[in-house]
Parts: sequence; C-alpha cells; structure tokens
Amino acid sequence: MCAEPTWQGIPPRIKQDIVTSLDYRSRFRLRVCSKSEQYLVDNSPIILEGLTISWRPSGFALAVKKDGKVSEIHDNSTDKLINLFFDVFKVKRSFVKNVGVQFLLYMNEIRLEPLIARIQSMTDHDLKIRTKHASLIVHGLSNQDFTNFFQLFDSKVLESFKFENKHSQDQLKEISSFQVWKSLRQIDICRIQSVPLDSFLHMNRLKYFSSNLSSEDIWKLVSTFLKRADLLSGFGFSVTCGNNLTKNEVVSGLGEQFKQNQYELSQLFSTLAADLVFVVTLEFKKLQGYVCNRRPINEDFEEFSKWDNAPFAFLRSNPSN
Repeated sequence: MCAEPTWQGIPPRIKQDIVTSLDYRSRFRLRVCSKSEQYLVDNSPIILEGLTISWRPSGFALAVKKDGKVSEIHDNSTDKLINLFFDVFKVKRSFVKNVGVQFLLYMNEIRLEPLIARIQSMTDHDLKIRTKHASLIVHGLSNQDFTNFFQLFDSKVLESFKFENKHSQDQLKEISSFQVWKSLRQIDICRIQSVPLDSFLHMNRLKYFSSNLSSEDIWKLVSTFLKRADLLSGFGFSVTCGNNLTKNEVVSGLGEQFKQNQYELSQLFSTLAADLVFVVTLEFKKLQGYVCNRRPINEDFEEFSKWDNAPFAFLRSNPSN
C-alpha cells in the first residue's frame, strides 16, 4: 500500500506553482511555518490583478486583488505596508496587472523615508516593478526620487502610466528620454506640465494638461494620428490647454471648417484606414481627438467617454456623420 503524499514530499517546482496560486494572506501564513517555507514563499513569484497602497478613513491600507476578489491589509505603520508592497516584486517573475500608490498632501502623518529607502533598495538590487498599468500619485516626493521610482517600472511590460507630480521642463525632458517612457502606450498627467509634445507622439492614448500648447502643436498632434498606419478604434487624446489659446487659434491651426453647436466645435477627419475617422472636438479649453469606426461613431465615442468624461452630444445631433 502506497503512502499518501505529504507536503514535504512534493517536488520543489510543484510547491512553487502551488504557492504562486495562493492568495496574499495564505502566502504569509505559510511563510511563518518554518525557515524552509519562508525560503519557498520568498522565491515564488506573485501573480496579482491589482496592488494599491493608499489612505482610507480607517488609516492606511494595502489593497490586493486576485481572482476577482479584493482583500485589504490595514496597519497604522506606513513602513510595514510599504515593505509589503515592494516585497511583492522581490522575485523577478512576479507580475501585477494594475499598481497604484497614492500619498496625498493632506496626509501629514505620512513618512516618505521608508518609501524612498525601498526605491533605493530596489534600484541597488536591479529589481523591477512588472505591471501593465501604474498610477503614481505621491505628493512631497522630490523630483529625483520620483525619477528613480519611475525607472523601477519594467519597460518591457508597462503600457500605461498616470502621475500628478509637478516637474520642471528639464526634468520632464529627462523622464521622457527613458526607455520606460518610450515604451508607454497610454499616459494620464493630472497637473499642468510642460512636456515636450514629441515625447507623446508614439502613444495610442494620452490625457494631459498643457501649459504651452500652440496652434502648430495641435495640428502636429492631430496629423500624427491621421498618418498612422497602425490606427485602431479607441486611440485618441484629451488635452486641456492651460495657456491662453483661443478658439480661433485652434481652428486656424487645424485648417478645417468646424461645425459648431451651443457648447463645442467638432470636425471629422479622414484617416489612412478607409473604415476609420478621427473626431476632433473643442469645448472651452479641452481639445479631444478620438478614432471611431466610420459607421457607429456614437457608440465608439461613448466608449471613449469611459476613459475620459468627454462630451459626445454633438454626435447625436449630427447622425449623418
């Protein structure tokens, strides 16, 4: 009669697969069982749908999403949660689909030293944050520390990035020169910045506040989408102009006859793809462009509005387009 298999008798590789499939809490329960289990857990990759560290009314929390379920770890110690966050990426094959860090100015109790220390430690050990989508909103972080944090993201994996920190034009020029920026396909910048326009032109979707957009820049941005051979429905931009760009300057920059209703100007442009058009709208200081299928423009633009609360009433009032 064969003996029943035990945990100790399972091959290490299979054990590692089992640990990888465990939820976050179960991993840490297993980790404290013995030194061998601690080693096993620490060397097994973590695969998660989401990982976010942020403030809650009850204090700080680390939210972990796996298999569609979200669990939260609460602790008054920012240090502990920051360490748990970065420990996920100690194993190079770990992957988290969505990553978020949110430390706001009104949280006076936040100590950024533990965060800065772990950023430096990750850099020293050549570890990367492997995620597709990242949101990094950390007030009080120095420009150099933000730059170091940004460079931790794996350029081979990261597709979209959202940030709010204010940077000088020179610093943004430096950041946009990194490979991780050049690999981005979507960007969302929450504050007015002087980002070099050329650094955006390879992206599929972008949303930002510009402090120095000119009429020539507008046409350059629009024409880039019109000339792209890889254009797909869903590509587009939303730019809020922080400078004194007038409606006439926008229209003259595009060189097209805009339709106008009570709230906005709109225009359709042809693209290299026969079945796709590029819709451009101007409402107050917000300029938007979006790739739509030529027939169901309304539905496509409504999909776009889920990413950015874009007005699309003009499409309903002009069904012939």
